Amino acid sequence: MNRRTFAKHLLTAPVWWSALAAAASAAEGAPSGLDNEVDDLLRRERLIDTAAADRFYRHPAEKPRAFHPEAILPLVGGGVLGIGHLVEEIQIREADRTVMGNSAEITHVSVLDGAGDVQQILREFETIRRTVEGHSDQVAVVLTAAAMAETIRQGKVALVLGLDTGNETAGDPLVLEELSRLGLRKMAMTHEAATPFCGSNSSEPKTTPGLNPLGREMVAACNRLGVMIDVSHCSDITFWGVLECTRRPIIATHSGARARPGLTRRNLSDDMLRALAKNGGMVGIGGATERGAYERLKAAGYYKNLSMINDWMVRHYPDRFALADALRDPVKLQEARRSLGLPKVMPGSEEIGNLINPESTLDHLEYVANLIGFDYVGIGTDLEMHGPDYRPMIRGIAAGMLKRNYSQEQIGRIFQGNFLRLFRDNPSPLPG
Repeated sequence: MNRRTFAKHLLTAPVWWSALAAAASAAEGAPSGLDNEVDDLLRRERLIDTAAADRFYRHPAEKPRAFHPEAILPLVGGGVLGIGHLVEEIQIREADRTVMGNSAEITHVSVLDGAGDVQQILREFETIRRTVEGHSDQVAVVLTAAAMAETIRQGKVALVLGLDTGNETAGDPLVLEELSRLGLRKMAMTHEAATPFCGSNSSEPKTTPGLNPLGREMVAACNRLGVMIDVSHCSDITFWGVLECTRRPIIATHSGARARPGLTRRNLSDDMLRALAKNGGMVGIGGATERGAYERLKAAGYYKNLSMINDWMVRHYPDRFALADALRDPVKLQEARRSLGLPKVMPGSEEIGNLINPESTLDHLEYVANLIGFDYVGIGTDLEMHGPDYRPMIRGIAAGMLKRNYSQEQIGRIFQGNFLRLFRDNPSPLPG
């Protein structure tokens, strides 16, 4: 599970947010000499985050949020936005998150589907357009690798529009084509919930495991349109199905090595990593997640509480748009907790700040790079770019690379070169 999934259901957990902010502040405390070297590195080599998270459209119950590109300009040159998390995916059944591969069960579902998904993602695209126009001196949406490199050279943040799940296409290649005309350049095949055309590593329908015929059609459409295919969160059988039929290099935007300590079900086996490199693709190493934190969350009853709250919300908000809004509404979430007799703060939420750290992330990166080569790795934090943990994570990664004596060439490939190559290898036939 990524940190955004936690955040959806912890909007009323001030204890969690305070703990996370404190952890972020502590992580940023580094020797002043190293701090200066990190500053110099981040000015010289601007990072392209292959799994940058930000959300621009706000639900009715949410407070407006100002967009401040200057807050992240010293850290990043560009990001591939995973904006599909705008549409809620909810856990409907408690699952063992320490089990890798096919779960062969549905534990998560998308709140909206079909036209509802498309409507929400169009709202997000339009909100991004307006926001970027208001900060055009600092940020730009880019459609090509050349435009991305030039935007970074100008000192701006370059955003690549992506979906965190194919659900936002309604499983329709024609919708995918229209979204590409609006600037879509990356699509994750799936996320926590299965899509109409493939299975997730969290929810693999027994009836249509892996990539179905519609999925093969969607892969072909992505190849034709120059939309990069993201296989993070795919079930194993879906991953192999995508590799079998794609004609373009693919990306796992925020995955790690399954062989390394720590756990997330989106991590890939050695065979999968080798196959990704053979395809000419790449893996953005996601923030490494510690197995023990998941086990402590489960023991504290976090996932059980989450399933109970979601079940209550589904029963009390039968209209799916109302449900999507309610899941972002702190007042309605507290009402659900009160009605169920649950505590105001989710049990185990203090573990959130212990989930990831830069050094563990670099351990994953080095394992993968030694296995398949430095030409096939990048950084995909899966963190909100304006969140309190983003700055210490990026600076921690940069500091770790310096302490581990990464060469300038290696850093250049990890920070920018490998992604720009992948972007070039997925050219769009559309102008721009």
